[in-house]
Amino acid sequence: MEQSSVLNFQIREHGLLPWSEGNPEKVISYEIPSEGGYFDLEGPRAFPRRPELRLFPGPGGLAGLIRYADQSTAFKVVLPGQTPSVIGLPSPPRSVCLRPDGHLWVLGEAGLSLARLPGLQFQDFGLPGDALVPCPDGSAWLLQYATGKALRVDADGQTHQSLDWPYLTPAVSGADGTLATPFNRLPPGLRLASPEGNLQLREVPGMDFFEKLLHFDSESTLTLAGATLRKYHHNQMKEWMVVQGAGLDHQGNPFVSGRQINQVKCWIHGLKNPLTFPLPHDTDWIRPYYVFRITRDGFVVKGDAKLLYYDAEGIYERSEDLNEDNFGELVFPWLEEVNDVVATPEGKVLVSLSGPEGFRVFEVGGFRS
Repeated sequence: MEQSSVLNFQIREHGLLPWSEGNPEKVISYEIPSEGGYFDLEGPRAFPRRPELRLFPGPGGLAGLIRYADQSTAFKVVLPGQTPSVIGLPSPPRSVCLRPDGHLWVLGEAGLSLARLPGLQFQDFGLPGDALVPCPDGSAWLLQYATGKALRVDADGQTHQSLDWPYLTPAVSGADGTLATPFNRLPPGLRLASPEGNLQLREVPGMDFFEKLLHFDSESTLTLAGATLRKYHHNQMKEWMVVQGAGLDHQGNPFVSGRQINQVKCWIHGLKNPLTFPLPHDTDWIRPYYVFRITRDGFVVKGDAKLLYYDAEGIYERSEDLNEDNFGELVFPWLEEVNDVVATPEGKVLVSLSGPEGFRVFEVGGFRS
């Protein structure tokens, strides 16, 4: 087992929301749709899945939505933190955001509304939208994919800007409320819209338009390419971390893990560098592999179709095939499934997980400027 170099990373647990009567562990039997052809590889096609926690960071803090394996959304908003809480909504939202004044933007099928907390007194604004991008001052950008428009809405629900925005990729806002999303033409970079509605292009050499933008400032851009965190600093990619799996080791230390070509890396709180586990030569070349369980005796790496066992020194010992009969015994009781990866307005990277104890949120990185 090798320790490979990486620039300044940290991992800590941001919060835990246990399963309870108000937050039940609703396990659903999930079946992977058949894609046909080469990509229908071996492995269980039906297995149990817990609810997911989708994260929505905003200037007033972190909010989340609970979604189930059948893609239905609970009428609930999770407010993680030191004492996480769950509040109910009258209809399932598409997006939520905590504002600096402590109230909640809610975007649903009926449009944008303001939920005043506590008490959930709703004020509807009648503005339809598909995505909500919060701004530091409590205003927000409302994206309308069908019309190709972006509306700048102030904290009172009044529209101040309406501009052409024919992009379906996720967007974020900067410190001054500038709207940004990856640009799908050459040269690669970000399409920006200032609060006044002025459009410009910021080049980011080496960035692919399919990368999910998490955060940007005057010097750096943070993205998620598949499961790989990338930071472009002064137009050069400087740092990365793969987040395909995560969990707690046998001592309670948080870790994240993911595959990089022919090896698996595992970043553990308290270690300066990530651990590296070479994959066996007969491992398929495309599927994810990640450490999903760490015990006193060693490490268990999970793939779609098999488990790989390494001893406490990181030496490969054996493999075990996964199927629908043994998944519930070998994997599910310990699996902390990665649900979402986002960044806060300050540039902190957050990862949400669902596992046997409830929802967890990790802060990972060393990605801030």
